Amino acid sequence: MKITAQKILKKEFDRKMKGYSPIEVDQFLDEIIASMEEEEKEYKAGLSALQTQIDGLVSEKAALEARIDELKAQQEEDKKNQLLLKKALAMSKKKEQDYMEKAQEKVKSLMDAAHSAADQVNREAQTKARQIVLEANESAKKTESEVEDRVRMMRAMIENQQTSVRESHKKYAEIVQSQKKLLEQYEDLEKAMEAISFRK
Repeated sequence: MKITAQKILKKEFDRKMKGYSPIEVDQFLDEIIASMEEEEKEYKAGLSALQTQIDGLVSEKAALEARIDELKAQQEEDKKNQLLLKKALAMSKKKEQDYMEKAQEKVKSLMDAAHSAADQVNREAQTKARQIVLEANESAKKTESEVEDRVRMMRAMIENQQTSVRESHKKYAEIVQSQKKLLEQYEDLEKAMEAISFRK
């Protein structure tokens, strides 16, 4: 049977000869009522504060999860862009190879026409080809490095967001555990009041 401050306040006892002093009983009951009402106020205030914290953590968790989804989508987009870049680089190398082959054929043709002129053309063609290769390699390395740096940054951001989510989960678990303890304390208080009522 649950005992409340109002139930104690409304409780009436039969009067008998040589029984307890009604004044002392009333005073003691008043003290119990005041103590229970104060504890009920503190408990309700604690529950309200915990609920506010829980609501805040739930909102924070939802925002973090939405941010993680957004970062994952961005990471997937970056992966697609990286694949497109690799394909473009492969095509560039193929064109470069085709160009080299054509240049070599031209050099061979010129060498057949005139040995002296062919030597000069061959040197110029080789110099130009090397320059194209160097420029193409430098451009490819620069672009690939920029993409890799961006991917690393995105991964670091996702890891930070995931860490924040785990910390929020931990805080949420601690608050729930604290609420359970408060409920257990309140149940212990109810049991104590039942014991007092039973003795009377």
